Amino acid sequence: MIHDGPAAEIWHPIKGYEGLYEVSDRGRVRSVMRDVRVDLPDGSTTIHRRGSVVLATKPKRNGCLMVCLSRENRPFSVAVNRLVLETFVGPRPPGWLAIPSDGDKGNCSLANLSWRSRGSTRARVA
Repeated sequence: MIHDGPAAEIWHPIKGYEGLYEVSDRGRVRSVMRDVRVDLPDGSTTIHRRGSVVLATKPKRNGCLMVCLSRENRPFSVAVNRLVLETFVGPRPPGWLAIPSDGDKGNCSLANLSWRSRGSTRARVA
């Protein structure tokens, strides 16, 4: 766990992506500084140091923010709200959804999210 200052944003490794990516309680995702092996055109390899960078998010048509994580050169598109809850709260209960309490799917802060059953989501919206 990493804290960044007095009003600290808390960062935790993402399960399955340890050493590659972290997610914060404010709903941001970043890559972790690491050494990456790069194959060169002449057949040799070299090591490049990749710095830590906050990743860009892209909204789906429904407003849910997505981020692209890569592992072993395979990209995976993942919902940021789900990453936050799975990392800070625990696994998603079967059939439940990550729901923002303020209705803003772009607000992926931990304080704004909770797991809710599909039924309770429909009842709240109606």
